[in-house]
Amino acid sequence: MPTNQGEKVYEVMPEATAIILALREKYPKILWTVKPEEIVVLCCVNKDRPESQRRLAIICKLGPAEKKLISMLSSSIKYYIEVYLSDWSEWDQPRRQIILLHELTHVPAPWERGLVRHDLEDFSFIVDKFGVSWWGRNDLPDLLAGEPVEFNMVFVDPLHSKREEDENG
Repeated sequence: MPTNQGEKVYEVMPEATAIILALREKYPKILWTVKPEEIVVLCCVNKDRPESQRRLAIICKLGPAEKKLISMLSSSIKYYIEVYLSDWSEWDQPRRQIILLHELTHVPAPWERGLVRHDLEDFSFIVDKFGVSWWGRNDLPDLLAGEPVEFNMVFVDPLHSKREEDENG
């Protein structure tokens, strides 16, 4: 059972990596900036997400310290997505897929630095498709089953015109 004492302990999530690979293949127009080999999903296994923290996952660009540590996994990794095991275990597959899809849209174009800005608009393509109360729905589609879900690119395309500075400097 996770606690909120001590340092965070992380594990790499192969299941999430498989979802990223499948999402990139199924949604190339949305995830054209994503190279799955550049992303690792790290799961905090010993702590619950703090109640005060509203974001369910976060993508970060590796800073110098993380690069040294994560280079043991692969030298091609540039980004990590952090999730909490307590959350991941409660989410069904559609929620996991939507959360990862959202985080992946923050990967910038190859010629850009930093990350695509986090703001209210970065969820607009999800809200447009599934509604404002999408998180509470029990009928979210499996994004990887059957035909791809048709997201309105009017809400996706502008994401790559907005950047935020690298959180790690």
